[in-house]
Amino acid sequence: MLNNDTQNLMLQKPIDSGISQKQELLQNLLNGYQILGAVLFFAQVYLTLQSNTWWILFVALFLFAFQLLITFNWKLKTEIRSGALSILLLMVGTITMVNFGMNALGFVYYLISVIILTFFHTRNVWIAGISLTALMIIIITSLTGAGILPVGNSILDPNSLFFIISEISIFLFIVIA
Repeated sequence: MLNNDTQNLMLQKPIDSGISQKQELLQNLLNGYQILGAVLFFAQVYLTLQSNTWWILFVALFLFAFQLLITFNWKLKTEIRSGALSILLLMVGTITMVNFGMNALGFVYYLISVIILTFFHTRNVWIAGISLTALMIIIITSLTGAGILPVGNSILDPNSLFFIISEISIFLFIVIA
């Protein structure tokens, strides 16, 4: 039989660290994507040096700094941080498709962006996210059809840097999410 002190301890509410499960999950996602973002940033620097597309380097630098801000600014609300992460992934997916044509990696970025909105926000917000993603796909498809954007390779050369980055990114997305 348990004495009164033991029963009282068992009935007490667990110590609250002040962090909800959603906040903890979001922080884990942000930490994981910070590592992925660093890898992709340095890979983008390498690709930019090869292709002389300097504007993409500046955009990548901005996105990496933005990711640092939302990852380590714990004072922002969970909804703002998750929305910012979703927008960041949408932008990275769009840049990937603009730079390399329609490809699976860009769609993975879009998918994870919508999944994050679905988990951390109300129905109206994630429906807006799906609509924005669909609009981006329509725009990119139209620009590709008009010959303005490159046509993505359906099969990447396994020896290319983009293939290696794509495989690592997809693996990390699966592990992190």
